[in-house]
Amino acid sequence: MAKKKKRITSTRDVVRGFRIMCRLSREELAEKIGVTYHAVGSWETGMREPSFSSLNAVGKQFGPFEELFWDAIKMADR
Repeated sequence: MAKKKKRITSTRDVVRGFRIMCRLSREELAEKIGVTYHAVGSWETGMREPSFSSLNAVGKQFGPFEELFWDAIKMADR
């Protein structure tokens, strides 16, 4: 039986998915964007939503995938 793909439904799914795709740990992403490991963890668990400036910093970490990142964020917010 084929495994069902999980549909991205929230900002937390997008942030986590792109972080994993780029093979970054929470600690590495946090260090690159100037926030704490706990901040990244709270975004990924849905405890808190990242600010726009934090999302912007996250998006910039994905280089050639930045536009795709923003498209996914827009779809998740629908």
